[in-house]
Amino acid sequence: IEGKEMTILIEELATYLATQLQLTVGSDIFVSHLPPAPDSAIAVLEAGGETAPFTGVERRRIQVIVRASDYGAGSTRSASVLSALNNKTGFISGRRISFSLAAGLPIYLGMEEGGLHSFSLNFLLTVKP
Repeated sequence: IEGKEMTILIEELATYLATQLQLTVGSDIFVSHLPPAPDSAIAVLEAGGETAPFTGVERRRIQVIVRASDYGAGSTRSASVLSALNNKTGFISGRRISFSLAAGLPIYLGMEEGGLHSFSLNFLLTVKP
């Protein structure tokens, strides 16, 4: 999987997620990193994948990290991310991502220094060439 193509995909995914959750890329949602501030933030990260021989269909893995100042807010936002991305078809230009499936429920990663709570969600995306 080409690095540039993956970057474009996660940028599109972050924009889609920002629209669904009424947030802003670069302020609330970040691509490829989770900065130390703000306390409440979401990061969309690459997590590998593979391309099927002969068909060119790609199976890409995406990780979404949700951070919040309290457990309840983080849990609620994680559920919103799950709802926005799980079991979706034909979104992001209709052809780029033909299907998105969560690899499970949100995982609580624990409390960071400073009392911030982090959650992880993992998705498998089917991307047509």
